[in-house]
Amino acid sequence: MSERTDISFDAALMMALRADAQRELDSLPTPKQFEEIYPDTSQWDERMTEALKKKKC
Repeated sequence: MSERTDISFDAALMMALRADAQRELDSLPTPKQFEEIYPDTSQWDERMTEALKKKKC
């Protein structure tokens, strides 16, 4: 015989959202992988500012 457990819609939604968020977090690169993909981002702000200035001209 199977047992039936009733839960509220809010609880079911919360569980589904948590599971979805965990799947997304698990798919993110590790800090080491991130550094391999983007080794040096220290100049990004300066480069983006310069690019935006050029774009306005």
